[in-house]
Amino acid sequence: MELSRREALLGTLFGAGWIGLRSLATGLPISFLLNPRAAVAAASTAAPAQFLILSTSGAGDPMGCNVPGTYPDAYSATNQIAHPPAVPGDSTMDMAPTAVTVGGRSWQAAKPWSTLDAAALARTCFFHHTTLTNNHTNESKVLKLMGAIKRQEMLVSLCAKSLAPTLGTIQMEPVAVGSETLQYEGRSLPRLSPTGLKAALANLNGIANDGQDNQIVAAVTLIAMKVSPVVTIRLDFGGDNHTDTALQNEAKRTITAVQSINLMFTKLDELGLRDSVTFAAMNVFGRTLAFKGAGTDSAGRDHLANHHCTLLIGKGVKAGVIGGVEANGNDFKAMALSSTTGQGVPKDQASSADIAFGDTLGAVGKTLGAAIGVPAQALEDNITQGKVVTAALV
Repeated sequence: MELSRREALLGTLFGAGWIGLRSLATGLPISFLLNPRAAVAAASTAAPAQFLILSTSGAGDPMGCNVPGTYPDAYSATNQIAHPPAVPGDSTMDMAPTAVTVGGRSWQAAKPWSTLDAAALARTCFFHHTTLTNNHTNESKVLKLMGAIKRQEMLVSLCAKSLAPTLGTIQMEPVAVGSETLQYEGRSLPRLSPTGLKAALANLNGIANDGQDNQIVAAVTLIAMKVSPVVTIRLDFGGDNHTDTALQNEAKRTITAVQSINLMFTKLDELGLRDSVTFAAMNVFGRTLAFKGAGTDSAGRDHLANHHCTLLIGKGVKAGVIGGVEANGNDFKAMALSSTTGQGVPKDQASSADIAFGDTLGAVGKTLGAAIGVPAQALEDNITQGKVVTAALV
């Protein structure tokens, strides 16, 4: 359910009624509600903990299909992974394999990743893992790390309530802006829209629609106002592309998604918040990596539970590639992991890994939590699978 009307928004986020009642309902001073732009300028985020902007989607899009670790420098050249073809000279389509330096090492990746904001790229980790599902409706379960979090709590809920006291936010609950519906301690939260937020906040009057760039503007503004420690959005890297001739749609949307990430860091810089916000992207599942259909270009991708790549960018993140992929039947899968080196461990050596293939999703949750300042004891007490991958942390 999406709430976008002014009345619904004020009732769920800022309280109902006139300005005095809204102040009482939220704890926000009247001066803040009268002049939120001034509040943004005055907000302090000096705490060691990090705010989190999380992109999440139940579409299971191909975000992880063209990242470092999916090109021939990471596996045998005989096991080729399908990528959109290079279209030199067309900036809306060019996905040519390009050298990208991540964590001091040169990797091959689709060209858009080489255009990622340079300072962000120096803090970017590509984390290969499984999500243990290939079902769209399990998005909420993946956010619960497929049962690895006690009491069936979502990772965003665990992180938000752990960080709120340190960050001094108005509320502990995470805020969903255009993303899937979230839960906080088992309670479903309303899904807000950028245009709905615009109806309540004068400093969002530039928002024209609910697209991903406007979701980013809204998310950054809510964090600047210290409304919540966690705000979720939905970036589109190609959607549910079972049918996608030559992966053209995947190419176009991957390019625009990376541009949207760059916009986010521009907006964070404008408010002096780059060092205070971590960005992550984690979806319900990945897509098949092998070629689909006849010919030299793939005709699309199907659901794949065995591989996904979560993107982590932030001050507490060490740039690099965690894990990798290996051939598995007619397709590919994520590898088991070493928590200390971050390297993938092939299945014929899996006994030497301290993070089993099936525990890599839990490892993502613990590692993200550690990167944004969730106390180690809270992670250990609440997430029952996986380990923090120290190689992904500064």
